[in-house]
Amino acid sequence: MNHIITEYQADDEYDIGIVIEIGGDQEVTQSSIHLSRKVLGVVTKTEHNKVAVLSHGRGQILCLGPIRKGEMITSSDVPGHAVAIRGFFSEKDSIAIIGKSLEDSDDVGPKLISSFITV
Repeated sequence: MNHIITEYQADDEYDIGIVIEIGGDQEVTQSSIHLSRKVLGVVTKTEHNKVAVLSHGRGQILCLGPIRKGEMITSSDVPGHAVAIRGFFSEKDSIAIIGKSLEDSDDVGPKLISSFITV
């Protein structure tokens, strides 16, 4: 499997799994909008305000709320966090999908979820 990982200048140093989008004072910052269309991927490594962002391949996403294997994941309004997409969403919202969950979790708090990322 090919992974696509790109390094960007970031507003801050971020933990693994943080959802990253275009914006902020530098090139990228953590996402803070539900269904953001500016998402680039998730942090895989950070050093001196540079982040390696995974935009395609297997990785971990920092998620809130319960999630089921195969559910689509999008950004949430909690900075840097993602959530499962539940209920109806329009075709235009499909552009905001970060990936799909590869595991189940009933935990409602923040946790890293193994996922296939397809930004």
